[in-house]
Amino acid sequence: MYRILLVQHHQTIILNHTNDITIATQQAFDQSFDTEQYNQLIIEGRQLYKDSTDLNLALQKYEQAFAMHKDPKLFKRIQKIHRELADSTKHKDSYKTEEDIDRYNNLVIDAKSMNEAGEKEDALRLYKEAYNIDPSEKLKSKIDALISEIADEKKAFDKTDTGPENELDVENVQ
Repeated sequence: MYRILLVQHHQTIILNHTNDITIATQQAFDQSFDTEQYNQLIIEGRQLYKDSTDLNLALQKYEQAFAMHKDPKLFKRIQKIHRELADSTKHKDSYKTEEDIDRYNNLVIDAKSMNEAGEKEDALRLYKEAYNIDPSEKLKSKIDALISEIADEKKAFDKTDTGPENELDVENVQ
């Protein structure tokens, strides 16, 4: 019987302690910020986000609300908007005009033809110009490979060219 009373007593203490913590937390929560202002910021942020009128302003509203109360759900929402803003900024630069796309395609075609014809320096210049219009990993690797080829050819040429004694004597050619 004594054990049952002791267990019930501990449960009562735990419940009272839990209630005390909950009440203290709620009071601190209520005192730490203005719930009306918090709710208003959330509503404004949600409306701005929903309408997609200004994601930066929606983010600002959510961050102000988060500064008032560290809600994990709000934190996830803020992270989501940061990702969306980063993606939109990344893709904004990739939108090209029809003229840019045509110029890019022509530069790549010409560079490929020049490279096949052995005009590697000119091909490199055109690939770099195309890369400035639309940077991509594929084009960057072509440029790097071409730079490497040009360097290898220069090294091979330098090994075979031993100096002025190998030059053709134009004056004595008949």
